[in-house]
Amino acid sequence: MEWLDTFIFLSFGFVLRFAVPLLITIAVIIWLRWLDSRWQQEANRYIELVGKASFWEGRTPCWDANNCSEERRSSCPAYQDGRAACWQVLRGEEGQLKDECLGCSVFLNVAPPVPA
Repeated sequence: MEWLDTFIFLSFGFVLRFAVPLLITIAVIIWLRWLDSRWQQEANRYIELVGKASFWEGRTPCWDANNCSEERRSSCPAYQDGRAACWQVLRGEEGQLKDECLGCSVFLNVAPPVPA
């Protein structure tokens, strides 16, 4: 019977040492996947809501404020996008604003974003 006690203690030790942490890890993985899925759904809903709204809604677009010709508008990526602020669309490769944006009255008159 002594071997049975030894076997039971070894089995119990094995379960405590390996099975419990493994089950906890599996539970955490399942919970994190569920949480990630939930956040993805929230992000997609937010993108749907915000993506439909235009930055220029209730504002004078820069192409109107600067009296751009139809020829210039047709080649302007900000005019073609139409939803985002022109200085966001026209940013340089490293994220710098163009000099023409820094002096633009539309850019200077927009209120800065409020931190959440």
